[in-house]
Amino acid sequence: MVDIFTNDFEEGDFSAWTSTTGAPTIVHAPTHHNSHAMQASDTQNIYATISFGAHYNTFYCRFYARWSALAATATSQTRPLRLVRDTDAAVMVLRIASDEIATYATPAGWATTALAFNTAQWYCMDVKFVYHAANGEVRVYVDGTERVTRTGIDTTGAGNSVYKALLGLTSGGTTATTFNGDCFKAADAYIGPEVAGGTVKKGGGLVNSMMAMLNSKMLYSRKDFQLNLPSFSPRAAI
Repeated sequence: MVDIFTNDFEEGDFSAWTSTTGAPTIVHAPTHHNSHAMQASDTQNIYATISFGAHYNTFYCRFYARWSALAATATSQTRPLRLVRDTDAAVMVLRIASDEIATYATPAGWATTALAFNTAQWYCMDVKFVYHAANGEVRVYVDGTERVTRTGIDTTGAGNSVYKALLGLTSGGTTATTFNGDCFKAADAYIGPEVAGGTVKKGGGLVNSMMAMLNSKMLYSRKDFQLNLPSFSPRAAI
């Protein structure tokens, strides 16, 4: 896997990002991990933008998301992620309501999947996008489980592929909420949820995930396993 961009806001600002719109902020709580996360409060048009400097026909990204309020149905929803080309024309949009997840690709349009989301809870959101006239794809994984599968669709309506990602409360949202985002990563392959010291790889299985945790310096060091037992001498048989 080749990383395209990674940021968990630990700089305490948006200096790693290309720009911001509508004044999102950096907060110390809530965070998914470490001590900083981004925050945006309103309905729409408060987000951070990262420009990758090139178009990607196959694009993956992962981020953690949390909302203070969510409403039911597509008429009251929030849009945490928008992928656009160099002219800012939308290539893919992710939409969330309390009872569904929806994705937009052009010219294929919207597709909706029933799925419950809670407020005040972190979710790992993984997105795959493939730009193609006949074999385009949009896949969304929530906490490591594939929830949206759109294959064999036309995704070329914007005229080019992914050049930028917008994270936060992007345009078109209608639900007043506070969005928190953390641990954003873009790459050329599936990324997966974080574990201590890494990420859970799709298809890696429980054993590999546990090995990653055990090998992590975040979980232990050798000195943690040194046993300080009292010395003793063998006793003669009675």
